[in-house]
Amino acid sequence: MELQLNVPIYNGGAIRSRSKQTSYLLDQAQRNFDLTQRTVVEDTRTLYTAINTDVARVNARLRGIESSQSALDATQTGYEVGTRNIVDVLLAQQRLFLAQFQYASARYQYIKDTLRLKQVVGTLSPADILDLNNYMSATQTVGKIKPTTL
Repeated sequence: MELQLNVPIYNGGAIRSRSKQTSYLLDQAQRNFDLTQRTVVEDTRTLYTAINTDVARVNARLRGIESSQSALDATQTGYEVGTRNIVDVLLAQQRLFLAQFQYASARYQYIKDTLRLKQVVGTLSPADILDLNNYMSATQTVGKIKPTTL
């Protein structure tokens, strides 16, 4: 019985080259992972701040609607008693419609930012879409829902 052992002493640097390449690929993967992690943390902080701002903006826009409605009511009363003209009433209505548009726009931005935050942190689920649907249905019937209910 004969035993034969074949051990390559030198392979032209192929083993060393593959080892180096693997080391560089591992380093690249680690750097990509670190970049992705930093990006997610930054996006999360940015969206969290944006959502807090959105809540304040929605509440301010809602107060703007109430103020514009009061101004319109006062202008209409003034028109009825003859101290205001129809142009004043139309301008007051225009301001009310602008306030309503700004409120709807602020709510939309809040909803977008909330869903985006949930997506970034990995918690977005089909239940969130159902909650959004319920939120939108409730605001259409009630009219005044705090933005923190989403």
